[in-house]
Amino acid sequence: MIENVNVLKAIFGKSLFVVGFFDPQKKGQKGYLRTTKYGTETQMRQLLKLSGIPDAEIDQLFERAKQ
Repeated sequence: MIENVNVLKAIFGKSLFVVGFFDPQKKGQKGYLRTTKYGTETQMRQLLKLSGIPDAEIDQLFERAKQ
């Protein structure tokens, strides 16, 4: 499961979001710090759900990003 998830609204697109997270499976890779993905709310919600983040937490992350 991914850790330290952060969701932000992208400034270059009204309906785009930026999701940043730490992937423990990549911890040993040289130079790995964090993963960043861009996409619509639907795409990013699906990414987070497939990564094991509970629905309630996903809702909270997007609620904060939209403020």
